[in-house]
Amino acid sequence: MRKEADLSALLAATSWAVTEFADADLGALRRTQRLVNLAHALAQRPGAALPEACGSGAMRKAAYRFFTNDDIAPDDMVQSHMEAPYSRLHAVPLVLAVQDTTEANWTNLRATEG
Repeated sequence: MRKEADLSALLAATSWAVTEFADADLGALRRTQRLVNLAHALAQRPGAALPEACGSGAMRKAAYRFFTNDDIAPDDMVQSHMEAPYSRLHAVPLVLAVQDTTEANWTNLRATEG
């Protein structure tokens, strides 16, 4: 059962990366595939530094090469990610864009026990 849950989470993360970045026009299919792979890896460890999120040395080297490639503009990477939500919006009749601006400040309270 644990393997099933792990596989399900992996497929969901991979599916997310494909949905968000597969339409990126980076000039070559292999670049788009690299972007999808990087998005997937970074989504697995969102708080990690790039070397840690990449895991292997080969993936880390590929990431650095990808991000320093002068033929890939940051806007080209982001464009697909920005357009993906619009395609999902067509599938639902109503979208709520809720924002909560509530703030809380607990610094004046003394620490308690129990």
